[in-house]
Amino acid sequence: MNQEWMVFTGTLSSLTREQAQALVVALGGHTQNMVTSQTTQLVIGTSRPTLFSDRRSTKWETAERRRKAGQSIGFMNERMFLEAAIDVLQNRVRNLQTTDR
Repeated sequence: MNQEWMVFTGTLSSLTREQAQALVVALGGHTQNMVTSQTTQLVIGTSRPTLFSDRRSTKWETAERRRKAGQSIGFMNERMFLEAAIDVLQNRVRNLQTTDR
């Protein structure tokens, strides 16, 4: 997540959006409220059920359009986001253990 520019779309089940954004910043990344030319990752939560439940969010559609145009944007769900955060934290713990010796 270090130096990633992340956008969240949909609802996360384990964190509020504000908590998820704070986690990204704490791990060295940046957050945005909309997809831009800087965006490198889109985290896709669940969407509110509607009559057109298969419809993707505007952020998701924008990210897909930009990706097709050549921008490097990754897509991850909530589980992948949390696993990536855990990986970063585990690496930090390992680095601390190495320096504590």
